[in-house]
Amino acid sequence: MDGYTLLDTLRINIKDVEFMRVFEHAELYNIDSVFKDGDWHICLEDGYIIFKMVYKDTREILGLVGLEVSPNDQYLNLTLLETMKAYRSRNVGKILIAFSFFISKKYIDSKYDEKRTLKPPYFMTIASKTNAREYYEKKIGATCSPEECDMFIIDEKLGNNLISDYLTND
Repeated sequence: MDGYTLLDTLRINIKDVEFMRVFEHAELYNIDSVFKDGDWHICLEDGYIIFKMVYKDTREILGLVGLEVSPNDQYLNLTLLETMKAYRSRNVGKILIAFSFFISKKYIDSKYDEKRTLKPPYFMTIASKTNAREYYEKKIGATCSPEECDMFIIDEKLGNNLISDYLTND
């Protein structure tokens, strides 16, 4: 998003990073993805919103995130998250989640006119792969959904804390 940069306190020089929306399959080629079955291409085909986090100068991809609109059209669900191998353990996943929550807030704001409709609280869900449950629960602080063991919830307080910790408005 314009005007949003990342804090300088991370282990990589993240202030030179930007988020770019992915619109074409060609933008996903030559990515060394752990998802060998083409999950990113499937998400794009299905109309999900995909962003890549890149260095501004080299356009090197640090990570990707895929978001879908909820069935009731009231929030976004993070369906796919990937940090490129060279950038793991450097907070890229947390930054992508914070950015996704920021986008979810903007989406909710765009859907609800306060004069006509009571806006629901800000939140975002995360559809977790089995091997990522511990990451979302322990490292992010997300709450496991009581209805689905692989669904996690980022509530307004946690989401705003993630934005505060990993994104800053200049």
